[in-house]
Amino acid sequence: MIERIVIIDNVDPVSFYGVNNSNMHLIRNLFPKLRMAARGSVIKVIGDDAETAEFERKIKELEEYCSRFNKLTEEVILDIVKGNAPSEPKQDDVIIYGINGKAISPRNANQALLVKAFRENDLTFALGPAGTGKTYIAIALAVKALKNKEVRKIILSRPAVEAGEKLGFLPGDMKDKIDPYLQPLYDALEDMIPAVKLKEYMETNVIQIAPLAFMRGRTLNDAVIVLDEAQNTTVHQIKMFQDDNHRRCHADRPSAFGAVGARAGSPHPQGGAGHRKSGVREEGHCAPLARAAHSRGIRTPR
Repeated sequence: MIERIVIIDNVDPVSFYGVNNSNMHLIRNLFPKLRMAARGSVIKVIGDDAETAEFERKIKELEEYCSRFNKLTEEVILDIVKGNAPSEPKQDDVIIYGINGKAISPRNANQALLVKAFRENDLTFALGPAGTGKTYIAIALAVKALKNKEVRKIILSRPAVEAGEKLGFLPGDMKDKIDPYLQPLYDALEDMIPAVKLKEYMETNVIQIAPLAFMRGRTLNDAVIVLDEAQNTTVHQIKMFQDDNHRRCHADRPSAFGAVGARAGSPHPQGGAGHRKSGVREEGHCAPLARAAHSRGIRTPR
């Protein structure tokens, strides 16, 4: 009899174990010769060496499925433990699967163009009226890159534009004063990452949300940077943002000078190897341009 410890650190334990530990009860029934206990992201199992090794292999397969689709059902557990291929949703254009397995995908040709531009270029501008999903898609692409281990962190930035109330008169410390301006970014993240995992990412600075003013002087490696509401930046701010980092995605509203979303990877000298630039616009810092048509928004009216 040996004891083996299996760590599931890529998924939310609540999603993995199921409601009232229903998934763990099923797994226990499928491995009757083993004794196991689960707490947090650690599963401790005691039994024969060969059986515990097989148990660990199946748990890792279940973890991989749960990480990809953000849900784990009894049917999937039965298929994987019995060695069958689990059924997978057939959607080629899905960016990621959000909470409870909700598929997040482009809703029209303009959003699909943004996804394509982000994939092929280091710097992407998304222009369009409010409510067309520019920021939401940019954050979904950033989360996908993080889950696929293409980057090590996500930086979400937004200029803190006052809407009648002065920042200094709001209660709390600096974070409390700034957070209300960054709430749209939190809302998008909460749709895509389970609460426990999101809290862990925030505490370990894997995901950082910061006002644009605090981005000065930062050079980031292996990161995705999304600048939202870029129409509210000054000329000096937008130059600072683009000079200090070399992989970005911007989302903008032309009528107000829009929202910018970006992806940031390992920095390269401008024009050097690895720095890709779209030919859609040639002057200045312009890069891949995905424009949401004014005549029809990305969110289709219901």
